[in-house]
Amino acid sequence: MSMNITNSMMTNQYVYNLNQINQNMMTQENQMATGKTLNLPSDNPLAVSTDMQTKTAISQATSDLSAASGSLAMMNTTQAAVSEMASVLNGLQTIVNQAINTPNETPQTLGALSQQAGQLISQLGQLSDTKYGNNYVFGGYQTETPPSTYVFTNTSPTGTTSAPTVQFSNGTQVQTSVLGTDLFQTPPAGKTVSLSQTLQTLVSDIQGGNSGTLSTDLANLQAQTNHVINQNAALGTRINQIQAYANQTTNYQTLLLNQQSNLENANMAQVLTQFSNEQTVYTAALKLGQQILMPTLFTYLP
Repeated sequence: MSMNITNSMMTNQYVYNLNQINQNMMTQENQMATGKTLNLPSDNPLAVSTDMQTKTAISQATSDLSAASGSLAMMNTTQAAVSEMASVLNGLQTIVNQAINTPNETPQTLGALSQQAGQLISQLGQLSDTKYGNNYVFGGYQTETPPSTYVFTNTSPTGTTSAPTVQFSNGTQVQTSVLGTDLFQTPPAGKTVSLSQTLQTLVSDIQGGNSGTLSTDLANLQAQTNHVINQNAALGTRINQIQAYANQTTNYQTLLLNQQSNLENANMAQVLTQFSNEQTVYTAALKLGQQILMPTLFTYLP
């Protein structure tokens, strides 16, 4: 059975095609104005969904990099302070060794050595109160309490003393500080005396010049210095871990940004060419429409 194509059918098809061309031109005009291919969810639903997922991943990467940057800055400050502590402890060992190995020390000489030791211990106190910003880096969560007020008296601060950590979006959690209590109040492996306990009596032991006591102090100081160095090495390992994750995240973020650019950014040369072509087609369609829609005498014949 044949079907006659009526003037109404031709008109409807013409109007539909004209609307499609007009819609394409509007889309291309939006792309030229914004430089983006995705201006409305209807532009490309699949690409819009992928773009939203990409933006979420970029946001997570940015947050991780910010957390890593802040943590690394504080950890580097901490590491520098602990390294200086180890240097000061080596200086104390030199003084104790001098007091032991120099026979017939006069009270004046021992007094001078004990004064030097006291100055180095005071320097340790200043280092234990190292700040990053307004927070004491060796205080754990007690960021507003000077650690020197408790680490040298072998007491504990009020409240939580656990070390802060940083957690990233992939679930990785890394300790970001060294506690003053671990440095000064925790005895080294194989020892029962902490650095804090040694420092409390060291000045008077040097002043007294008792070689037996000083030999014990020296052995303890050597072990306690190694303990501080080991704590710093562990901190360095965590710094490297965060730095490696930050580098990996930076590379991942770059890939995501490129992916987002490919999804969103319009190829302006291509868009301009398409728009020019659509304009040409649209103009030709209008001229053709005048002929299609022009009523004739045959339209009204029975």
